[in-house]
Amino acid sequence: MDSSTRQGGIQQLLAAEQEAQHIVNASRNEKMARLKQAKEEAEKDVAEYRAHMEAQFQRKVVEVNTKSSFLYHCLGFASLQLISVVF
Repeated sequence: MDSSTRQGGIQQLLAAEQEAQHIVNASRNEKMARLKQAKEEAEKDVAEYRAHMEAQFQRKVVEVNTKSSFLYHCLGFASLQLISVVF
């Protein structure tokens, strides 16, 4: 093998290595972009779920407060009736 053949072989190996590095970098960048997109979609889903659960919770709070207020007034009325019976 003469010097020019070896030099050409080395140049081919270097070019192949650079091409492989470009392919690996492109794949890594694509993977990172997919992961970023998946993260954004997951965050959106979590925000929607959180808003849904918060709205459901607020409806329950209103429902419980309404029932509690009604029971409080009923107990107050019953107490007044008992007091008037006792006295």
